[in-house]
Amino acid sequence: LTRRSPARAMDIPMDLDMAVKEELDSAYSTDIGHCSDGDASTPPMPISSLDSITIPSALAPSFTDPTAPVLSDRHEQARADKQHKWINRQITDAANSGQIMWLLQVIQQNLTTMNLINFSTALHRTARLALTCSQQVREQIMSHIAIRELREALVNYFTATVHPDGTWIQVRRPEDQASEMRCLSIICWSCATLRMREEAIFYRVSAAAQWRLSEMKSFELSNLLWSFAKLSLGDVGFFEVLAPYLLQRRRGEFSAVCLSTIIWSYGTLKVHHHALFTNIAKEMI
Repeated sequence: LTRRSPARAMDIPMDLDMAVKEELDSAYSTDIGHCSDGDASTPPMPISSLDSITIPSALAPSFTDPTAPVLSDRHEQARADKQHKWINRQITDAANSGQIMWLLQVIQQNLTTMNLINFSTALHRTARLALTCSQQVREQIMSHIAIRELREALVNYFTATVHPDGTWIQVRRPEDQASEMRCLSIICWSCATLRMREEAIFYRVSAAAQWRLSEMKSFELSNLLWSFAKLSLGDVGFFEVLAPYLLQRRRGEFSAVCLSTIIWSYGTLKVHHHALFTNIAKEMI
């Protein structure tokens, strides 16, 4: 990825952020690891009693008991699913309390067993809370050991699961694949909001996104481009590859906020695609 001079500030598109929050809140509402592709306002299906109870970390159930009997792959997966679902509930409960230190504690205690949705939720909720804090408090948050360990765990996760060419190292279930691009967009948005400039992550995300653009919703793609521009990370080739796809969009498919965010991102990284700029300008006039 190319190093560029720091991008000038652009306000975080908060309505896009709210859409991200609704998407993450709906994750695990039906089946672990599956984020519904339906409207974000669709009421979630009932959740199990485990999800509706906040269990203190000290009393959290052990999902990796070495004395437990050997289980089949199906049962092992079910147990892992329950664990990841429980972690997400702990993260959202802590975040909803507004207590950033509680949230950081929950994140730190569960880093070694998080999956992609857990990482997405942890980063997004941290970013949202950090935005409500003073500059001094935000600096304290970013220097907290939990954030340092989160960044390290996230980089390790990406290097272990995604090849530099954007292909995934491990075979995943279809329901897990369905949420991957959404999670990548959320992680990049959160990193940019928190000013976490992790080139190893963004390099792999840009490679993966080129092959799976059709899986992303308009605000997810807009957020992704905003994230690259905000951190002054970006390969001109990546943005050039996206341009033909954006030119094929249906009129009205992208909101005005999404289109303006895309234009800002291209302009900030000095990727001057005349055809795309003209096309978006005509739609917005």
